[in-house]
Amino acid sequence: MARPQLERNAPLAGVRDDYITPRYVFDKNYIVSIPGKNNWYNQIVHVPGDIVCFTDGWRLQSLRQAGASVHNRTTGLDHIMPLGKYCTVFQAEVYAILTCAKSLQSEQDASIAVCFDSQATLKAL
Repeated sequence: MARPQLERNAPLAGVRDDYITPRYVFDKNYIVSIPGKNNWYNQIVHVPGDIVCFTDGWRLQSLRQAGASVHNRTTGLDHIMPLGKYCTVFQAEVYAILTCAKSLQSEQDASIAVCFDSQATLKAL
């Protein structure tokens, strides 16, 4: 199969891009709670919800690898996803939250608590 003329003259023209079409959602169906440091130290943080999940994104510089994980405390299921060497910690955090949300899409009439440790990701939501 012959390659189009543009790809032969400009090899980067044939590379897939990562453009995402913007989608605006103005009605957020969630609340945000950021307990203070003293509440965590004194162990008086209450996590409400029928389903409680913990997410984390990470990057190991020594291995030059990144990954994300999701732990559903209610079911005991863990998802650990390697994300390669080009992923940032922020991207890994977002991916973990998206994976958690996708895994809980079928839940109806349930209160869900997602706990994570990235305030930058929280503000991006």
